[in-house]
Amino acid sequence: MASITSATLFGVNSGLNFIHLADELELYKATKQLRSREFDQAISTLKSFESKDRLMASSRTASANNDPTNRSNMISTTSSTTSSSVQRMSSATARVTATAATNLSFLYLLQRDYESATRYADEAIAIDRYCSGAVLNKGNIFFRQGDFQHAIEHYQEVIANNSTILEAYFNLALAERKLGHYDNALDALYRLRTVIRIPKNQSNMLNQKITNSIEVNLMYQIGLIYESMGNQDQAKDFYQKVLQLVPTDVDLLVKMADIASDENDRKQSLHYLLDSYRYLPSHIPTIERLAAYYIEMKMYDQTIKFLEQLTIIQ
Repeated sequence: MASITSATLFGVNSGLNFIHLADELELYKATKQLRSREFDQAISTLKSFESKDRLMASSRTASANNDPTNRSNMISTTSSTTSSSVQRMSSATARVTATAATNLSFLYLLQRDYESATRYADEAIAIDRYCSGAVLNKGNIFFRQGDFQHAIEHYQEVIANNSTILEAYFNLALAERKLGHYDNALDALYRLRTVIRIPKNQSNMLNQKITNSIEVNLMYQIGLIYESMGNQDQAKDFYQKVLQLVPTDVDLLVKMADIASDENDRKQSLHYLLDSYRYLPSHIPTIERLAAYYIEMKMYDQTIKFLEQLTIIQ
C-alpha cells in the first residue's frame, strides 16, 4: 500500500511540475528573445500563455486529486501533502501567466498599441493584484496617452506596494513635472536618491557604475525642474554635478553655454562651446552657436571656418 501511495504521489507532483516547468522554460525563452530585440518572436512566445489550457490542466489535476473516489486508498497524511502541493503548483502557474501578461503589456506599449497593452496589464492584475510590473505598465500607458493624473496614481500604487522599484519614482517625477507640480516632482526624485544609495559593504565596480548612470539621469532631471521653477542657480549646480560624471555630454554643455549667455557671461559661454566642439566637432548646435559668437565678436575668419563646416555637415 505504501508503494502505491508513493507512486500516486509521484504521478501527481510530476504532472504539475512538468506543466510548471514548461511555463518557466517558455518564459525564459521569451526573455532571451526580448534581450535579443526579437520582439515579434517574443510576442509569439508570450501569447501562448493566452491559452488557458495549462491553467485548466492544473485545475483538472487538482480537482481529480481532491475527489474522494480517486484517493480512497490514500492515507490522510498523503492527501494533505497532495492538496498542498497542488495549491503550490497552481499558484506558481498563475504567477508565470501573470508575468507573461505583464511582458506582453510592455511589448505592446513599446509598439504604441495601447489597447492591447492595457488589456494584458489588466489580465496580469486580475491574476495578481499586487503585480508591480503590470501596475507600472498601466501608469506608463496613461503617461503616453497624456493622462498624467492617472499615471501618477498608478506610480504611487507601485511605490506603496514595493518601495524599491526605481522606475516608479522616476516616472512619477516626470508626470508631476508635466502637471507643473514641481515640489512633488522634486520630492519623488529626492526619495529616489535615497533608494539608490548603496551601502559601503555592498559597493563594487558594477554597482557603482549602475548607480552613477542612474545618478546622472536623476541629477539632470532635478536640474530641469529647478530650471522650470526659475531657480537658475540650483539648476546650474545640478548640471555641473552631471558634467563632473559625464564631461562629454555635448547637449548639456550647449545648455550651460546658453545659460551663461543669458547671464551675459560670454567668456564662460565660449568655454562650454569650445569644450563641446572638442568632444564632438560635428555637433550642429555647437557649430551654429560658435559661428554666431564669432560674428558678434566680428572675428570673421573664425565665422567663415564654422559656417563652411556647417555647410559640409548639412
